[in-house]
Amino acid sequence: MGTSPSIDGQVKVPAMYGIPIRYGGKGGQRQNAGEILSHANKGITDDTLLTWIDKFRLTPPFRGLTEINYSSNALTDASGVKLGNALLEVALPLRVLKLFANRLGDATAEVLSKYVEHSKHPLAELHLSHNCITKEGASALLISAAASCDGTGSPRYPSCALGMHGRPVPLGYAWKETTYRMVRVSKLK
Repeated sequence: MGTSPSIDGQVKVPAMYGIPIRYGGKGGQRQNAGEILSHANKGITDDTLLTWIDKFRLTPPFRGLTEINYSSNALTDASGVKLGNALLEVALPLRVLKLFANRLGDATAEVLSKYVEHSKHPLAELHLSHNCITKEGASALLISAAASCDGTGSPRYPSCALGMHGRPVPLGYAWKETTYRMVRVSKLK
């Protein structure tokens, strides 16, 4: 894994598959949030993401990666489905997955619902608004969240995990907001 200069040019942060990783927090500062892979609003297409996914499966990243952000790109179900399957396969302690403002549909929602229900690590945030997900895809996500149990048989969602500042984060709100936006956008079509 190589390194690349940070915003201030002094601190080096790891690079994964040629993609710079920034530390959680503002300005590239290290906090307890973990590592963030952010390629929001970069014009990423399915072909680019599919190439990254193949590398991701062959050489899983370090365990500190807690957020993946591919929002505001040109992604469709062709890469969304494969990303969801790769996340299940690699089993990272992912807390945040941002895929809003793409062209993802119900096929991606179905695979992500399997991730929500069966992954070893529950998500704190799942951002899917402004995609092509219909009420069927949104329903699959809600049903999987409701069916998901932790190791003791207790429900995983909603839960209160500690956020980056040590305060509880009500996960139910993130699910409600995500679902509201998915269904609201799909009603406009």
